[in-house]
Amino acid sequence: MAHHRLRGGVGRVSGTRICELLGECGQVDAAVMSARDTCELGLRAYFGRNFGQAGELFRLSGAARLDDKAATALATRADEFLRDPPPEDWAGTYYAASK
Repeated sequence: MAHHRLRGGVGRVSGTRICELLGECGQVDAAVMSARDTCELGLRAYFGRNFGQAGELFRLSGAARLDDKAATALATRADEFLRDPPPEDWAGTYYAASK
């Protein structure tokens, strides 16, 4: 199973697809799969510019999997975009200012 995220790195001008391996198919704990599903819903909300809902879903996913640093980072980004929305032509790529 894979968990997809898009991000831009420092100095990059395009996105990079990120995949997280969760385990062998059929052998991943149900709680991990549920957290993955919640994060996927968060991604849909995030790319749909529903940043309030996205942040809530990322926090739920991160709480279910405490080692999921990406969910925490995405919740922070969603909160930032809720306060200061990206431009109308935003395609979902995050441009990192530092490492």
